[in-house]
Amino acid sequence: MNYEEYQKSIGNSRGVGVSGHVSVPPSEEKFHSLYIGGVTRENEMGITEEAGKFQVRGAMYNQDEIYCIVLTSKLVNVNKEKINGREKIICFSYRKSDPPVAFDGFQCPPSTEREKFKRCKNCKTHILFVAMMCDKNGKPIVTDDKQPIILFVRGSGVKYKNVSDYLYKLATMDMEPFFPDSTPEKIEFEKNNINQMRVVTKITKGTTDTIHGTKTIFEFDIENENVSEKLVNRLMKYNSELVDEFDEKFDWSKLAKKTGYYFNDNANNQQSSNSQVDNQQSSNSQVDNQNPPSDNIFDVDNDMFPGSNESKEGGSDLGFDDDIPF
Repeated sequence: MNYEEYQKSIGNSRGVGVSGHVSVPPSEEKFHSLYIGGVTRENEMGITEEAGKFQVRGAMYNQDEIYCIVLTSKLVNVNKEKINGREKIICFSYRKSDPPVAFDGFQCPPSTEREKFKRCKNCKTHILFVAMMCDKNGKPIVTDDKQPIILFVRGSGVKYKNVSDYLYKLATMDMEPFFPDSTPEKIEFEKNNINQMRVVTKITKGTTDTIHGTKTIFEFDIENENVSEKLVNRLMKYNSELVDEFDEKFDWSKLAKKTGYYFNDNANNQQSSNSQVDNQQSSNSQVDNQNPPSDNIFDVDNDMFPGSNESKEGGSDLGFDDDIPF
């Protein structure tokens, strides 16, 4: 894939309309949430998840570290409020523009000015990134049907800083130009969109002290800077194919629209008659809650699925340099 093809394919943020969401087993999700087990427990697939170990929900369990190649990331603004004892998204911006605009057309103020606006006081910026799982050498880990395993990480609350700092580190690395006929424009584009695919990222567990006690966070390091050019080219193409699915998965504005929970100065929060679709994830629940976050971002009750008692754990494809399996 050349520069013009790739720049065009990811330069357009192709959103999707509001659509119905069908619950699927975790093993069949495209994006698998990465979290650290808070307590040892048996999950809905009958697998025992050990406390303190990395879990890639629906794909891989009980790991001490995770290796992956970052594909793409996105900043979002999320405003949630407790309604009837549960957190609901009442305002959301997918940040498709600068300055960002909320899903109802309200222009988001700078973060330093949020306190001036009633609807913005509890708004927080989150970072989402998706990555392909691999070994420490960059060899893709694939499912039995030769599909890459895609995980996602949500940097919010105490987890925000490490995620932000690491992505910034990747975007400011000076690397040999990937595209021929290098220009300043191409170099800037590469730093923001290609650098992350040229290195293997290692994720380990860390902790940080807060006013609410010690919290678990993600630590990020570059494990390997020698991802093959052939694999990078394949990841660029795969990333382009992933854009629409990424938008559909992580554009949470449709959640507020679907459930009827939204910000209204005159009527406060409105509840629709179809309120069974809830978002139960607090900004710190990804690793702190005893119950891990769901791959299903809408968190519909889906504890039991017929035929979903076996894990679709994948193995490395030993011939990936000659025949990338996806």
